[in-house]
Amino acid sequence: FTAPVRALEQSVSRMAAGDLAHRSSAASANEIGALGAAVNRMAGALDKSFTRLRLTLASFERFVPRKFLHVVAPEGIENIQVGARADRTITILFSDIRGYTSLSETSTPEQMFHLLNEYLPEMGEAIDRNGGFVDKYIGDAIMALFDDVHTDGALAAAREMRERLASLNERRVARGEVPFDIGIGLHRGTVVM
Repeated sequence: FTAPVRALEQSVSRMAAGDLAHRSSAASANEIGALGAAVNRMAGALDKSFTRLRLTLASFERFVPRKFLHVVAPEGIENIQVGARADRTITILFSDIRGYTSLSETSTPEQMFHLLNEYLPEMGEAIDRNGGFVDKYIGDAIMALFDDVHTDGALAAAREMRERLASLNERRVARGEVPFDIGIGLHRGTVVM
């Protein structure tokens, strides 16, 4: 009688430790077997819920960077209170494509879509590699934040963005496309987030 109870206890302990893919092997026709089946159904439901939650969080992080959440909610987003604020000294980087309106007027929507999908990840990577994070894209414009620790990274990111733009323009010219330029501005100060 005690062996199936111990086996069920071990299964529940594994599940409690986070192994929601584990299933109890208690499959007898008595109450212990029924309890094992119920525990397996519960683990399946929890596994499905946690998978959905992980996917939701991954989707959320595509729109709100994890670094931003650590600044405004260091104790977790579930603890953010409406109206809560955080004062921080940060460096803000703004960048946009020079002559973007004229460029878009002489290009097809597909060409502009391709340009932005090639350009924005390059710039975002330069920002990320230097300790910043993209707060938002506004059309062709980029707004990125660097905390007080990574202030020097903002200037390094601006330099790397210029280098990546030169490389991108070389590829564009080789494909018969028009090169373009960008403007970058930096400002450091106290902000309310």
